[in-house]
Amino acid sequence: MTTVKKQTIIAGMLGLFFLPQTYADYSIPGCQDAWTAIGKAGKLGALETLVKIDCAVMHRKNWRLPTNGGVSNPKVCAPAWNTLSKARQLGNVKFMVTHNCPVFYRKGWVTNYTIPGCKKAWTAIGKAGKLRALETLVKTDCAVMHRNKWRLPTNGGVSNRKVCAPAWSNLSKARQLGNVKFMVTHNCPVFSRKGWVK
Repeated sequence: MTTVKKQTIIAGMLGLFFLPQTYADYSIPGCQDAWTAIGKAGKLGALETLVKIDCAVMHRKNWRLPTNGGVSNPKVCAPAWNTLSKARQLGNVKFMVTHNCPVFYRKGWVTNYTIPGCKKAWTAIGKAGKLRALETLVKTDCAVMHRNKWRLPTNGGVSNRKVCAPAWSNLSKARQLGNVKFMVTHNCPVFSRKGWVK
């Protein structure tokens, strides 16, 4: 192997550890399809504007909370919204925003906000006393979540029965798997705030 190839490989590996693009580095079903569709329509710039600025229209539409939150900047947000609307991409944008697609973290676009349903699911799991089990599943990136198509690829994740099976079983017995599924498939921001998603 040549020195140049070795240096390229090393630089790439270092990039994985030190660049923000690796944050929340897994896939949620549907995110790639929505991203691709918006890209094919040539509207990724408009998506970036909405997400990076945290335009208030997304809050008013109940895609993010609070409903009176976000940034009101009609000069910037209205053209981006209208561009996506004319390109018939608002459905894809809604999916990506409400599912907090990890690409937003990799691109460094996200801000501190709340997704509808996340707090309710988090509270229910907490009341059942199963937040530790949730932490185990998410932090470990247990393969069972991938097999159930909550995360992609379906053959991905960590296979560690000693760690993952008890957490899954505890959540199942407490009837919290529905709430866990919601939180995982919507990449609830609490995961990143807690440092569980990397």
